[in-house]
Amino acid sequence: ALPIYYTNVLCQLALLSGAVAAWRSGSLRRLRMAGVIVGAAAASFALMHLDTLAYAWAHGPNPGGVIREYKWMEIYGLKLVDLFVPSTSHRSEVLAAAAMRHRAVAPLLDEGASYLGILGLACLGWLAAVSARAFLERRSDEVPAAFWQVAWIVLVFTTGGLNAFAGAAGFLIFRTGCRMSIVILAIVLEWAARRASVGETSAAPRGAGATAAAFSWPIALVLCGIAAWDQVPRPPGRDVLAGTARRIEADRKFVARIEEALAPGAKVLQLPLVEFPESPAPGVGAYEHLRHYVLGSRLHWSFGTIKGRPREAWLAELANKDAAGVVAELRTRGFAAIVVDRDGFPDRGRAVESALLQAAGADRLITSPTGDETCVVLGGGS
Repeated sequence: ALPIYYTNVLCQLALLSGAVAAWRSGSLRRLRMAGVIVGAAAASFALMHLDTLAYAWAHGPNPGGVIREYKWMEIYGLKLVDLFVPSTSHRSEVLAAAAMRHRAVAPLLDEGASYLGILGLACLGWLAAVSARAFLERRSDEVPAAFWQVAWIVLVFTTGGLNAFAGAAGFLIFRTGCRMSIVILAIVLEWAARRASVGETSAAPRGAGATAAAFSWPIALVLCGIAAWDQVPRPPGRDVLAGTARRIEADRKFVARIEEALAPGAKVLQLPLVEFPESPAPGVGAYEHLRHYVLGSRLHWSFGTIKGRPREAWLAELANKDAAGVVAELRTRGFAAIVVDRDGFPDRGRAVESALLQAAGADRLITSPTGDETCVVLGGGS
C-alpha cells in the first residue's frame, strides 16, 4: 500500500512544480516534463499490478475485498501536532511519558509514526525561518521550493484537507494521510543538506570547501548518532523477548502436533472466522491466524482467502449452522480438523469445543502448550 501513497504525492508535486514553472516562465516545457513523470508512474503502476487487473477483468470487480470508509480519512489524516509527538517507546523516559499523555487524550490517533524526530524538526524550523524571512523582506521568489512542497502536502493530506474533500466525493483510496510525514521529513532533510553544503554556495571563499569537508564528517556522524538515538525505539526488555520466544515455540509445537495427526495437505478450519484482509474479530487480531501458516509446511489453512468473492461465501454461512451442521459441511468439503482460538470466545471456547467434539465423534483435543488454542480432528478428511 505504501508505494502507491508515495507515487501519488510524487505525481502531485511534479505537476505542482511544473505548473508553477510554466506560470513563471510562460513556457509549457516544465509542465510537459511533469506529465511525462506522471505517465511513467501510471505505466509502472499498471505493469506492477497487471496480474491483479487481469484477475479483476476475468472474474469481475470485488468491492468487498478492501473496504474503505470516510471516517478513517479523518482519523488517520496528517496532523501537525503528531509531527512533534514522539513514540511511546522513545528512549527518553520524559519524551515517552509525554507521548503516552498525548495518546491518552487525543481523540484522533494516527498510526503512531508521524514524529519527524529532533533532527527533522530542526530542519523544518530552519526551513520555516528562511521562508518567513523571505516573505517579510518581500522576496517571495526566493522562498525555497521545499516550503511550497511541504505546504502542499499539509493542505492536501491534513485532517479535513483536500484529500478529505476527495473522500467525501467517494475517492477513498488514500485514507491514511499521516503516512505523508515521511515525505515531509525527506523534503526538509534534503533541503537542509543542500543549504548546509558549502559547495552549493557560490560566494564561498577559496579553500572554504576543503575546510568544511574536514569538519563535515564529524558533524555528520554526530547528527546520525542523534537521529539513531531519537528514532530507533527502545529495545524490548528481556522478559518481553523471553515471552515472545515462548509463544513462538508453543505455536511451533502446536502446529507440529496437528501436522502429525493429519495427512499431508489436509485442510484445517480456523475459528473464530476472521476475514482477510483488515478484519479483526473480538479477541483475535486481524492476522493472528497466519501464525499457523508461517510455522507449518504440510497443511492448508482456511484463513487468508480474499473476502468478497463468492467462492468463500460458504464460510460465513457456517455461523448459522449448529456443530453437527458445521462438521458435516466441513467433511463434505474435505476438511480434516478445526482449530479453535480460545481468545475469540467469551467462555474461552468451552461450549464450541464440547459441541464440536460431540459432533465429530472425537474423544480428545490437541491443545497448545500455552492452552490458548485447541484442535478438533474430524476424521474422514483428506
